[in-house]
Amino acid sequence: MLSHSIFRHRTKHPDFLSTKEIRKKVLFLNQHSIVQMEEHFIHIDDRSPVPKYQQVINCVKEAIRNGLLAKGQRLPSINEICEMYPVARETIVKAYDRLKEEGIIESVKTKGFYVARTKTEDRLRILLILDTFTIYRELLYDSIIEYLGDRAAVDLDFHHSDIHSLESLLNEKAGKYHFYIILPFEHERMQDVLDILPRQKLYLVNRFIKGCKERYAGIYQDFKNDIYAVFVSIANKVRKYHHLVFVFRPSCGEVPREAVAGFEKFCKKEKISYEVMYRPFSGKVKKGEGYVVVDDDDLVAVILSAREQQLETGSDVGVISYNESSLKKIIGNGISVISTDFYLMGKKLVQMMLDGKRECLIISPAFNDRGSF
Repeated sequence: MLSHSIFRHRTKHPDFLSTKEIRKKVLFLNQHSIVQMEEHFIHIDDRSPVPKYQQVINCVKEAIRNGLLAKGQRLPSINEICEMYPVARETIVKAYDRLKEEGIIESVKTKGFYVARTKTEDRLRILLILDTFTIYRELLYDSIIEYLGDRAAVDLDFHHSDIHSLESLLNEKAGKYHFYIILPFEHERMQDVLDILPRQKLYLVNRFIKGCKERYAGIYQDFKNDIYAVFVSIANKVRKYHHLVFVFRPSCGEVPREAVAGFEKFCKKEKISYEVMYRPFSGKVKKGEGYVVVDDDDLVAVILSAREQQLETGSDVGVISYNESSLKKIIGNGISVISTDFYLMGKKLVQMMLDGKRECLIISPAFNDRGSF
């Protein structure tokens, strides 16, 4: 009777747990501590432009790469993540489905989700964003592809020098690539738009806009000082002509206005008569003048005008073109060019990226003299 009454008393006591209940409680506590340990690597930022499902994917992959998650380890359940963050269940389902499609996680019926493999990426993923696809941009692209080899998959896209297009692209693509290579352009909002991406993943190419050299890594041309240096190096040739004309279309994205500033700096310092033509070339070339041409259509117009007047390039008129191409080697007796080695630019950029370096390197152009100036 005593034993029976004690048993009844204990079963009613609020602090009393049966052996079965104790085991359940211990299991719950152990599982809860594991879940807490696992959940700390998932961070969802409401302010980030990266979609929330992609944030979850990125967090899981990063945790695997950093050794926080091992093969066979359980991930937080969909419900557990939804309890931690105010996100829709469908968001987590989408993230886990994507990870399952990639073979990174697997689901076990009634048990949950587990890490299936710890190799999260077979190759680097890189996004290259250019303004347009000219022959010179193609050289840069080919160089990047060649030197990366099978170490990376490169996607190509274009912003067309439109800030809204670039912003939309970066909002859409943020978090989906290991590295981003962008050819920037001058705009008051450029730095804000570039800051959509983590700086350690971003490399700029071909040009740097004001203030970017202190913030981002990459390889660029110093157009103003570069063209000034080229003209200083050929000053003896320049003095053959009494007047210089820089034919510069504002719509031409190959060479920015900084090049005009370098040209003007040289002419003013050397007291050389000059003009800048901010429109397509029209009219006739004049004997004794030298022409610096950026756009290839303008180059053709200048050469045709000289031929019509039976003026010899390199003696009667001078012609310099910007950026090398195969045709410029054979037009007439060849056209002298100021050209940057875009192939070398791509190679050095790949080396910097793969080495994990954060530098600002200058690639200076060279003057290739073919006697047309």
